[in-house]
Amino acid sequence: MATTLDTYAPFDSGAGGSVTEDTWRKFMRHMLGSASGVIKGMSNEFAPSAAGTGMTVTVDTGECWMRGHWGEYTTLRTLPIAAAHATLARKDRIVLRADFTNNRIEADVLTGTPSATPVVPSVTQTTSIWETSVGIVSVAAAASVINSGNVTDDRVYTSAQARYASTSNQGCVSGIYVKIAFGSTPINRSGDVSFDSTTNNFTLLRSGLWIIKAQTRWVADTSGKREIIIADPSTVSGGLCTNLLGENGSAATPSLEAVLSCTAIQRFAANQVIAAFEFHNSTTSPLNIVSANNGTDISFVWVGP
Repeated sequence: MATTLDTYAPFDSGAGGSVTEDTWRKFMRHMLGSASGVIKGMSNEFAPSAAGTGMTVTVDTGECWMRGHWGEYTTLRTLPIAAAHATLARKDRIVLRADFTNNRIEADVLTGTPSATPVVPSVTQTTSIWETSVGIVSVAAAASVINSGNVTDDRVYTSAQARYASTSNQGCVSGIYVKIAFGSTPINRSGDVSFDSTTNNFTLLRSGLWIIKAQTRWVADTSGKREIIIADPSTVSGGLCTNLLGENGSAATPSLEAVLSCTAIQRFAANQVIAAFEFHNSTTSPLNIVSANNGTDISFVWVGP
């Protein structure tokens, strides 16, 4: 005997014909490859800037997808920036916000706290409010004008792919797994992946099937082996990893750089933490991996639920 699912939609009539906002978000969030963000290629993609005529910033035209809801700006909009502190700098954040209580999508500025070392305000992502970043505004002490140079692009796109690259050569000590450091500015950014540039950990914000690929390029050396792995950092200690998600290794080749890549294809729960590690046992220690021509990078692709 057949039994119906707990929730299903949309249908013309019956239990599946009454689609509430909550039900709509549940099934539409699987569209466009990401939970929320700017839709790439539409108008001017909500580009953040400033006219340099006062304490304001601008958000250009664009379309967004926010937890299953769509919205657009058809004209450039101006947003106010709070007055600067007399002696301390501040960092503000421009966001797109889906407000599920008041049933609207809006652009707004989150005002930071004045400090000798200002920190950018965090976005809110709950069942009531879902925010995604568009830009970061540096507000100098006693500032009276916000110029375009004070606004940093921080848009999150609906793309299902995120990619980060190493921005400098890194030395790896022999005999232990060393976490690979990546630049804080992504080559491509997705709202489904969060990156902590302090710990070099990535967090998968969405459950489902993921393809994760990491690559590293080693300088030429004639001894030992090279290795790259993808793992949950909590499972890596010293020269041991208790749960490899992806791995590749090779013996040294005289006078040639060693390029290694590995791939993890696996279903993960939301908030899974991921990192890439390098390893070698060469007689040269530390042995460098290089960043030139995107020689060392990592990419994430969400495939589906």
